[in-house]
Amino acid sequence: MRKVIYMFLPVICGLILCTFLSLWIEEQMTAQVIVAESNNDGILELPYSSLETDETGVHLYKEIKGSGWNSGTYLEEVAPEDYQIVDGKVIISGSFEKYIVYASKPVMQGTRIRAISQIAGKTENYLIKGMREIPENGLNEKENMWDKVTILAENQDAMMISYQGQSPFIEKQLKDELNLSENVRIWHLEDIRSLGKSFPQISILLAISIIMIFLWIGSWSSIKNCKNNKFRISIYGGSVLFLLVIFQKITEKLALPSAFLPRQNIFELSYYQKELTEVFQALRQLQSTEALSVIQEFSQNSIISIIMIGIGAVAGVMLLVGRKWYRKRGGGMYEEKK
Repeated sequence: MRKVIYMFLPVICGLILCTFLSLWIEEQMTAQVIVAESNNDGILELPYSSLETDETGVHLYKEIKGSGWNSGTYLEEVAPEDYQIVDGKVIISGSFEKYIVYASKPVMQGTRIRAISQIAGKTENYLIKGMREIPENGLNEKENMWDKVTILAENQDAMMISYQGQSPFIEKQLKDELNLSENVRIWHLEDIRSLGKSFPQISILLAISIIMIFLWIGSWSSIKNCKNNKFRISIYGGSVLFLLVIFQKITEKLALPSAFLPRQNIFELSYYQKELTEVFQALRQLQSTEALSVIQEFSQNSIISIIMIGIGAVAGVMLLVGRKWYRKRGGGMYEEKK
């Protein structure tokens, strides 16, 4: 009976680890959205940027409530015949549902969402790429929002500005506010820094996972003769539980900037590569003190991440090598004699 329990403990620990990871991924991939409802006559007017464009076409979304296992708030696509595009505006008539105006990340049918309210944030720095000239006015035609912008650095294709935007940052919302075209990209500099700072924490999670895999391998082989390996199995079990606690604490605090997350798969590495390539191309073009500082910080965090993953791999290998070494020496203090 004890052997059966020992055999199932690594499986249970693996399920717990997967649960922690799944909950964290769900939280990160939940898009923050600004919603709008129609007025009393059932007419709602949205900016054209509320339409989401992807490889399958153009989409408008509304929120729906899930139930049971799928409790929460999700996106549902609005049928094309239920709205009209008039003079660059999206017009919806005869509906009192909540529609998505802006989303913090690319979204699709079924994306989990959390409605938020923006507030006026503090003056912060933003990186703009692809803008050839400053627009005549912003979203408010009576006021040129660019009069409130301080240009910190610029060249032919990139610009760094200081501006009091809305918080939290949503790219499409700021592009509308500054009257920028759809092809222009905007990144919040603090989001770039935040993404870089998250790399060491992610690498620690990877290192913990690597060590736990080696611990599981060691525990499985020890379970075959559990009667004579009680102490060793206890060491393995205690180590795994300790690492699980650390893993949970890190995922509890680790938050990735939503603006850098892909539409569907958080592990879509090609998406991050494309985004970061654009960001660093723009930063290198500017060659300002602020731009170089961001590049340096990001590089340092990347190096730390690689070192942490390497430490995890080395520690895992040392566990296996150490185990074999002790077996050759008759088990040492970790194995009870028959």
